[in-house]
Amino acid sequence: MNNLIISSLFSDTELRDLHHTVDSVISHYPENHFAQRLKKVVDGDNTSLLDLLLSVKDYLYSSQKELGNQHNNFPIPRRLSSEEGVLCAKAMLNYQTGSNFLTLSSPVITQKLVDVYEQKQKRKVKKVEMDLALVSRLSDQNYNHYSSAGQRMAVRVALTCSQDSTLFINLPTGCGKTLVAHASMLFSNSKALTIVIVPTVGLAIEQGKRAKELLEKADDFSVQNYAWHSQLSDGDKSEIRENIDNDKQKVIFTSPESVTGSLLPLLFRLAKQNSIANIIIDEAHLIDTWGSNFRSEFQRFGALVASLRQVSNSPFKTILMSATFTQSNIDSLTTLYCESDNKPIVVNGNFLRPEISSSYKNEEESSHLQSVVDRVIALPKPLILYTTLVQDSIDLSSHLKATGLNRIGLFNGKTDIHSRKKIIEQWQNDDLDIIIATSAFGVGMDKSNVKSVIHACIPDNINRYYQEIGRAGRDGKAATSEVIYYDKQIANAKKINSDSIISTELGFKKWKGMWDRRVEVSSHEFLKGDLYQLDTSFYHEGLSSRSDRNEDWNWLTLLFMQRAGLIRIFYDVPEVEDDSELNDFERNIQRKEYWKSYKCKVLVQILNEQYLSNSYWETNIKKHRKKEKKTQDNGFLTLSENITSQKQPICKELVKYYTVNGYSPQRACGGCMTCEGFLPSVGDDVSVDNYSSKQLLPDSLNDYISFDNICSVYYDKTQDLTSPLKWS
Repeated sequence: MNNLIISSLFSDTELRDLHHTVDSVISHYPENHFAQRLKKVVDGDNTSLLDLLLSVKDYLYSSQKELGNQHNNFPIPRRLSSEEGVLCAKAMLNYQTGSNFLTLSSPVITQKLVDVYEQKQKRKVKKVEMDLALVSRLSDQNYNHYSSAGQRMAVRVALTCSQDSTLFINLPTGCGKTLVAHASMLFSNSKALTIVIVPTVGLAIEQGKRAKELLEKADDFSVQNYAWHSQLSDGDKSEIRENIDNDKQKVIFTSPESVTGSLLPLLFRLAKQNSIANIIIDEAHLIDTWGSNFRSEFQRFGALVASLRQVSNSPFKTILMSATFTQSNIDSLTTLYCESDNKPIVVNGNFLRPEISSSYKNEEESSHLQSVVDRVIALPKPLILYTTLVQDSIDLSSHLKATGLNRIGLFNGKTDIHSRKKIIEQWQNDDLDIIIATSAFGVGMDKSNVKSVIHACIPDNINRYYQEIGRAGRDGKAATSEVIYYDKQIANAKKINSDSIISTELGFKKWKGMWDRRVEVSSHEFLKGDLYQLDTSFYHEGLSSRSDRNEDWNWLTLLFMQRAGLIRIFYDVPEVEDDSELNDFERNIQRKEYWKSYKCKVLVQILNEQYLSNSYWETNIKKHRKKEKKTQDNGFLTLSENITSQKQPICKELVKYYTVNGYSPQRACGGCMTCEGFLPSVGDDVSVDNYSSKQLLPDSLNDYISFDNICSVYYDKTQDLTSPLKWS
């Protein structure tokens, strides 16, 4: 009964009356998010009565200020049964039987929720005028201003730094890091490809669509697909390859697994042809977090970039972007993506998110589930409910459905690709009110109107916590977050957080086993000095056979050694030689065998002669591991102590945690424990390290540029200005 859709609970006439009521609401409050959402819920084809009632509840809270409590009601088109009346009470509504009106059972709520329902603008960022060259190139009337001084600096540095630069862009969520990628793509050599690495298939597809729209508006040639992923047909993949060969592709969005797998031969070919313009990595903090634990391709990609740079005679930029870089991220990624004599440029325009209020609640394990369900019902929608364990997400989804909710989605590690795509599309289109998810959901997703985030767990570190609550309030308006936990979850979070860095003893064992089977590479096309080829499929004593997981650990060992300064890792240049005497079937077998063997090979350059010293490993390498372990543990301890003690405002902890190169993010807060909120104007404070611009103008023009960097240009007004306005 509870999950029956409203089209089966109301007659056609009653449904028309309901739609008429909602249309009237929209006409009175066209800018009200909750009124618009109510219409979406009523129009939905899977809406239950409880879904409808919760949307009515949100609308009534949002309209209190305009209507006044005495007139704040919503008419239902028929008399409700006693069972339906119970659902009203569950949705925090009173049902007036005489008039069939719904009213709020408790009109008084906390100020933090009042701010959410009143859609209070909390982010105060001053927009700045966009550079004329970029306005002209974008050809989009919606682009006339940068969202902040930080975005302006990031775009300018990305376009004017030397072509061989490695650049870190640290800007808050919602401040437009994507424009850096778009500008870099638009102003690059028309015959060179920009490769953008993203962590999820959904994000690749979404970013690919946005790039297609942008290129069409900019009057550039547009192709069908800008995203490369495992779900593409062979025909689509062949078309992308053909477009790249014909200089039509311009940009491709893909994953670390694809660039170190199916796209790898193509990337080496492009590098040899000097046809790579930029390599851009979005959500780059995940390289250091996910790459150290699972999906090691996130860190392997650094070795591939190093090899592509060696092969190419034309340098290309490497741009790493995130909203949550830490000092540890910057230090670790510098070892993976920078040569020792090439310091990275760091653009830091970060500030804490002012939109989000936060609170914590400790529950008994026996009452935890019901407490979470109660808060899911109470808080404004859209809402994301995060768990750490897959089973917890499944249990909560089942419980919420049993409560009577239909407009919910479940997204975890067991969700298949087809279901993921459907859920993401429904979420983006506001066809779902609630997502129950594990930590991967929402990474990089451009959904601006999320109002609430609940953690039904203690996140395993402060970085994960801040990233996940940051999925709310991207539109700059007030949002809320809550952590609801029980004590046993603290130990579980600690275990998950600490389960990734290989021990010194096992690392040395794996390294020595691979080293003993090394093959010296006497001469190599891209690197002078000693190079050695290692077999990453090697398995040490105690293991019975080869496995993908063991190969991952061998890679993680080598990556750890690179971070510790012992070695430098490279991919070998693939050379597939087809035997002309073989038929097609035999040639395919030959290629498969080659790539199977290639996948297990890696080149290393020795940087420290102590690489085989057991005593050096026991002292210096163990010391480096302890440093990484301390950084890792600090992420958990900072959050868990803040949650359990509730003495220090989390905003102050976040300022310390996200300080990079001595530059602290501007403190702002929507309200947290012991802090009522702090809402300054943000976005003007920007730092840039290690930057020097390339020369954009010839020396002959220097005499014509004034002291304030202005050069007057006179032209015939009948001439087309497009060409002079393009970036030099």
